Amino acid sequence: MKLLLSLFFISILSFSKVIIISDIDETVKQSGSHSLMTSITRFILNKKNEYPGITKVFRSIEDENEENIFTYVSASFSFLYKADSWLKNHNLGFFDIAYQRKLKDEKLTYKIDKAQEIIDTYYNKGDSIYLFGDSSELDAEAWLEVKKNNSNKLSHIFIRDVHGEFNAIPHLPKKKREGIFYFFTDKDLINSSVLNLDHEVVSYIEKLSFKDLLPNYSRRHLIKRAIKHTCGKARNKNCEQVVRKNVIDYILKEFSN
Repeated sequence: MKLLLSLFFISILSFSKVIIISDIDETVKQSGSHSLMTSITRFILNKKNEYPGITKVFRSIEDENEENIFTYVSASFSFLYKADSWLKNHNLGFFDIAYQRKLKDEKLTYKIDKAQEIIDTYYNKGDSIYLFGDSSELDAEAWLEVKKNNSNKLSHIFIRDVHGEFNAIPHLPKKKREGIFYFFTDKDLINSSVLNLDHEVVSYIEKLSFKDLLPNYSRRHLIKRAIKHTCGKARNKNCEQVVRKNVIDYILKEFSN
């Protein structure tokens, strides 16, 4: 009997897969979506680089099991850019479906509904669900709702901390939520026990440049937010200099580890 049970569980594990449901902008794509001006500027200049670290992570998950499912649920509109074309042109062409929002769609409801549609379509008993997003908009809220609606399934949430609100960045408020793995840069994904990245992927991420891990516009954004939060509307140069130095020192320390 014990042997039969063991064989049963082994067979489930053998055929189980991972279902990735991911946002695109500022999750896998460097878009500057946390700042309207940055986003518009990058759109006009056609700057649409991928984050190479998370791209490598996704590719390693794809290589582990060809049955793994990759889907994207983006709140962007297709008249701004074609998600499927962008993914194919930026080393992320191994996907099953890529949704983009229509003008009539409300962001939060759209994300929750599309994610559920994906789960209903692809999920089999024993599968794991990985939900990736960023903190610039409503990904955390959407994915927590999806996780709650599928409490009988194994699911994990990964959120890119684009505002520096969930890490130890000086002068910024912290708003961590339970059940979420926050990553400031792709380097933090190395510490995920769920992803359990192999040596080759870890080595690749550790060798990424400063700019690949934290684009210039993100550093400027973090400093600006910290100054606004700490110094207020008063243009106190001393306050601004102290805050700027503290944030830069923290970032440099993070990248030296």
